[in-house]
Amino acid sequence: MLFHSYESVHVYLLTLSVAIAGLCTFEAARRHSILWLAYACVACTVAMFCFGSGVATFPAVMILAFALRLPWRWFALPLCTLAFCLFLYLYALPGDQGVRAMLALRPIDSAFVAVDWLSSPWVRGWLGFADPPLDPSTISGLPYQHFGAQLQASANWMERVSGASWPVLARALGFIGVCAFLIGFARLAFRRHAQLTRLQALASMLCLFALATATVISIGRLDYFNTYPDQVYADRYLVWPSLFWTGLVMLLLSQTHSSLERKLAGACLCACMLLPVALLPTQEASAVWGSIVYRNAQQISAASRTGVFDPAIFPDGDDARREDVLRTLALLKQQRMAMFANPSFEQIGHVWAGSLVRSDRFTVDAHLHDLFDDAQTGTRAAHFEGIVATGAGQIQHSGELAVFDSDNRIVGLSEFSYISPPAALIMRTPRKRGFDGYIRDYRPDARYRLVLLPRSGTQAIELCDVGPVPH
Repeated sequence: MLFHSYESVHVYLLTLSVAIAGLCTFEAARRHSILWLAYACVACTVAMFCFGSGVATFPAVMILAFALRLPWRWFALPLCTLAFCLFLYLYALPGDQGVRAMLALRPIDSAFVAVDWLSSPWVRGWLGFADPPLDPSTISGLPYQHFGAQLQASANWMERVSGASWPVLARALGFIGVCAFLIGFARLAFRRHAQLTRLQALASMLCLFALATATVISIGRLDYFNTYPDQVYADRYLVWPSLFWTGLVMLLLSQTHSSLERKLAGACLCACMLLPVALLPTQEASAVWGSIVYRNAQQISAASRTGVFDPAIFPDGDDARREDVLRTLALLKQQRMAMFANPSFEQIGHVWAGSLVRSDRFTVDAHLHDLFDDAQTGTRAAHFEGIVATGAGQIQHSGELAVFDSDNRIVGLSEFSYISPPAALIMRTPRKRGFDGYIRDYRPDARYRLVLLPRSGTQAIELCDVGPVPH
């Protein structure tokens, strides 16, 4: 999820704005300066227009300001800023009618949804693997991951010991987490002659933001979650509940005055040290899924730029009809966006006018994967794949992979798409040496060669022949 380009706004900038808003509010109390509260309001405004959940930063800042004992008259500043942003969001900006239509006021139902939503990290990382699993597709590969079988067994064991299903257990954990934060935060906010530290202010801001986000989502998405109950644990929401539990742990670690608090802090610290091992199976399973999705996206890019419509990778169903896909691709091509930002696709069908040489710097193998009829033109097309054994970095830096026929006509393009030997994308991602490509107007009696097409210059390098489908 977090490798997508748009997450730079939806997640990273929003999370940064939340942290800045909390720290600025703390500075407003420490310096007794309303200017710093104004800075916090600016951060809240940025957060609100990054993503819908950003609206939760305003109530989080106001509750934190109350705990920091800021003057009451200062609260007019975040309130007025929130009112102005809400006016823009609900009435002035495009799509405002849809935002208002999503609101559903049923407090009890929303409270249960909010607690379930906050428990999603426990579900996605552990409890959701118990029978019946949240996502059966993730269970099939889990026993093959490190500690995967043990993780699944422990989730089933929890169900047997407690006598409750995993959704009930998750709701209980969410309720315990909310209560623990409210008790801890209340002790800090109402304790006389005590002031929150910077760490406690930041931790409280993360928790308050997540709680406020849970409130907003449980009201705005209540009917949707009633129709699709499993979506309350969807991974697209996972960042915000994770912020809640992160803030709660930070808050517990910062309170070590009594013996009980020190024991709780020690338990949290031990849990944090064990967390990477506990989450290793889900990390590996998610990485496998991510690598599959990435390769599929690269195949779509290669097919689109070659001018081939492969029915195996392009959707044609209720969610996306072929006509809609073709229209979208045509618009992207017209505007030179996405995969068409690189103008090399314009050379498809043209004879290479430069020179063609061979080089022993590269070791490449390519072969046909399958043959099919183009769903758009009806002509024969081919999907090929291959591996760059040596020189992958230089190829990716110097140009891109293309296919020449016997007349040096450019009839296909390729995209680096997978890691070889087969492995999943991980945080320390190895270089992708595997590639997928397409050949347009394929003829079984023709000779096709994989070529390094330079980004600048007129000298292309012949790498290898595209071999037949391996048996």
